[in-house]
Amino acid sequence: ETMRMQGNMVGYFSSIQPFLTCGTEDANFQVNYLQQVFKELDARTYALWHEQIDAMPQTLASTHPRDSAALLFAGSWFLSTGQQEKSMQYFRQWRDVDPTNFSAQTLWIYATERTQGQEAALAQCREALNWVTGRKERSSLLSSLGTYHYQLGREKEAFKCFDQALKLDPDDTMTLNNYAYFLSLSGKKLRKAEKMSRKVLATNPDNDSYLDTYGWILHLLGRDAEAKNYFKRAMIYGGKESATMLLHYSEVLEALGEKDLADYYRKHPETKKNWKGWVP
Repeated sequence: ETMRMQGNMVGYFSSIQPFLTCGTEDANFQVNYLQQVFKELDARTYALWHEQIDAMPQTLASTHPRDSAALLFAGSWFLSTGQQEKSMQYFRQWRDVDPTNFSAQTLWIYATERTQGQEAALAQCREALNWVTGRKERSSLLSSLGTYHYQLGREKEAFKCFDQALKLDPDDTMTLNNYAYFLSLSGKKLRKAEKMSRKVLATNPDNDSYLDTYGWILHLLGRDAEAKNYFKRAMIYGGKESATMLLHYSEVLEALGEKDLADYYRKHPETKKNWKGWVP
């Protein structure tokens, strides 16, 4: 640490090796140390010493090849630096070491989506269901499976997965919101969607995304005066940063005859900057 604080990086990288290769040292202690060091890294230091810096989590993972903390740290570090293939190596290793671990499975699924796409991630969701046994955890995996199915254009399979997820965990906020929103996009079972979305808002009244979902469903049901109140609240809690919400709100205002205000939100700079299509 004295060498690091003095800027003697050659000496530091040399002296840190015995610490990182000490298999009798507690892995959590080593990970906590590296986390603190890496928090202080700046772009210039990483550019100059990236090979030596990247070697540190790799060395630690080699020292503790079955430790979740070491493998998670290595995978997360390489994911954060854009080295996705390396990150997948460690997330896969953690998943293989402990396949019943929900966190290991979900990180592996996320890494798979980032590197191989939604179809591959969907397949990993199915594989994870063979290992994970907890009701809430299985519900979360089924919800992810439903989302991937929907995004891949398989609406029927998606809604079936959401129904299965809610049987296991009927109060899961993410599942309820996503299911309600996807139903609204499909224009199907809007009353069911409204009921689910209202349930979400009962425990999350200030979440702009959930307010948007409920307001949009009310609009589709022809209840625009009610919908406006929820969109006004969404704007307070961050909705102005979402192109989707701004356009939803403009549609509601247009339906209420407030054309000038609708035009304002439709032409809002954030709308033009971020608009990428109707997404939840």
